Amino acid sequence: MKTQLEPEITEYGEVVLDAFRAAGGLDLMRAHEGGDARYEQVEGILEGLGVWDLRPHEGGVDLQAAAEVCRAAGFFAAPYPVAERLSSSAGERTACVAVTTDDIRINFADAPLEWYAYDLAGKQGKVNSIGPSFGGKLASSVFPATVDDWSGRGDPNLVLLLQSWTLLGMVQNAAALTYRYVSERKQFDKAISAFQGVQFQLADMAVAIQSIEELCKYTLWSVEAHAADALVDVIALRSACLESADLVFRGAHQLHGAIGFCDETDVSWLSRYSQPYRRLPMGRSQTDDLLTTLCERSPLPGLFHFSSVADDALIGSR
Repeated sequence: MKTQLEPEITEYGEVVLDAFRAAGGLDLMRAHEGGDARYEQVEGILEGLGVWDLRPHEGGVDLQAAAEVCRAAGFFAAPYPVAERLSSSAGERTACVAVTTDDIRINFADAPLEWYAYDLAGKQGKVNSIGPSFGGKLASSVFPATVDDWSGRGDPNLVLLLQSWTLLGMVQNAAALTYRYVSERKQFDKAISAFQGVQFQLADMAVAIQSIEELCKYTLWSVEAHAADALVDVIALRSACLESADLVFRGAHQLHGAIGFCDETDVSWLSRYSQPYRRLPMGRSQTDDLLTTLCERSPLPGLFHFSSVADDALIGSR
């Protein structure tokens, strides 16, 4: 088991991050919502960096690089289905999204791509129609879709994994923005970060992010190794990411105060655009329920977990 990224992959992730920063960072998202920019800008940035040449399905450095690209895209909430497109094995301009019910909803579904839908049982269907955006502040980029034929087969593990890496980037930026704000904002002639209660919250946020980052790396190895229980690991990762996202964004809003809910602050935009990743294809309670069901069939490995073969051997030796 290897849970460390190659040094050149980390550097590649920094290059992608710098490219998004140079292009405007979170302003890309604002321009997209305002209708001043479309998907072509983000697509061009990533194409110039060779991202669409990656083949994460083949594993190795390509899979690691795809994960770092998704983290960088999430850091600035790049308005493009990066994880979904990288997860496709059907062609350069094809994207896929994992779904669990017939009520299919896809983030950034109006991107000029050929969309497929996967369910967690491994069925695949081609999206044949996309409805109007749900609109509103929380679902302006989410669209309903329909699939008539589910006769194909596909593996939803990769797209769910890369979506978790995207969410990791989002919470990392939300925390970074919060650290900076509480360090600059003063109350009673001292920085807010000097108050013990604030320090406790910051520590909780840091621990939450560090834990899911390590879990992201572990799950990267699990999916690459085609482990039999990879789906359990992927869903466990999603569950942990959703829990950490709730903690980090709640803390970010609280420490920013009322302004944390206003569009004048970057953390408000990040929080809003994280909602589709936190709710699709399933929210936190549904994810936890699914994880419980999966663990009944394939328990999570650990120091005190034995395989069924080992259990039978132990019982037989008594």
